[in-house]
Amino acid sequence: MRRLGIVVLLLVGACNYGDASEPTQHHASTSKTTGSEWTDASDSERESDAGVEDPVEEVDAARPAETTLDTVWTGTLAKTGSVDFGDKDCKHRVRFDNVSVRVRLSGEKVTFATITATFVEQALNDCTTKPVPPQNRHTYTFTATTPNATAIIVPPAEANDPHAELVVDVATQSPTSGRATLRWRRADVAPPWDWMIGGQQITLARL
Repeated sequence: MRRLGIVVLLLVGACNYGDASEPTQHHASTSKTTGSEWTDASDSERESDAGVEDPVEEVDAARPAETTLDTVWTGTLAKTGSVDFGDKDCKHRVRFDNVSVRVRLSGEKVTFATITATFVEQALNDCTTKPVPPQNRHTYTFTATTPNATAIIVPPAEANDPHAELVVDVATQSPTSGRATLRWRRADVAPPWDWMIGGQQITLARL
């Protein structure tokens, strides 16, 4: 009877030992599976991200380059205002008649300009200093290889008498109309014989 009891106890103990080990083995399996699933998911996301490229802005190669339109403008003025110069004993009066302006613009910038005018000078107060000969035609020409301004300094032609510098400021007011402001200045003589005729506005029309 003792031997039978010992055998029964051993069997019972072996059964209890087997039941206790199963949860531990199941827990380890579950942890391993979870780790494997996480690793697989990370690899899949990395492979997916590797195939995605940042968007690149597309350039329309067929789009034509913008070009600046060249336009020609002309205008005339019958006569400018007059200005007096000289000292108290001898004074002269000057002006320009028959002023003609022709300019070419690239966009708003001046590329070419030619201005002609008749210089008129008269002596005042019985001044014995003779004025320049009448009907003295002046010519001014400007050319720019790289246009960069709407206001230009136009040098006088060698034959101009006297040698007065001309500044021309051109502004377009609409697609067909504009304005040129002219300013002459004689600076090759000392005061009080120098003079300036400024603020002369000429209406321009586009050809």
